[in-house]
Amino acid sequence: MRELITQDVERTCQEFDFFRTKKTKDILIAILFLWGKENPDYGYKQGMNELLAVVVIAFQAERWKLKAGTQATNFE
Repeated sequence: MRELITQDVERTCQEFDFFRTKKTKDILIAILFLWGKENPDYGYKQGMNELLAVVVIAFQAERWKLKAGTQATNFE
């Protein structure tokens, strides 16, 4: 399962620098792997990486906004 997740994460939103970093990829892989293990009835399905990417970038945008003291709109 981890190999499939890693393969999918490697293709996730590569047009954005944020998703090309090892740290971001490791976070996505860890969350998706844990989901798959903790929810064996559902498991990991292709495409979940894209859904998680939206959630992760939303949380990260809030962190950038708080850090900068302004509204973050540029994700690169």
